[in-house]
Amino acid sequence: MSQFIRVFERSLTPDFCRRLIEKFESDPNVQPDPQPDYSRRHYLNISTRSDWTKMVMELAISAEKI
Repeated sequence: MSQFIRVFERSLTPDFCRRLIEKFESDPNVQPDPQPDYSRRHYLNISTRSDWTKMVMELAISAEKI
């Protein structure tokens, strides 16, 4: 595992993770990596989107508990 990634076991519920993934995958504003030769990742700046506010707050509350 990378030295820059920390794992916090059970800090998010499986249900929340599922809802987060489903929301991301269905969001029409998700953009492909601007450097497709470098990466196949997709991006969305959720912190600036009002339709993501509830999930961002849930993430923030979970982070405070760690």
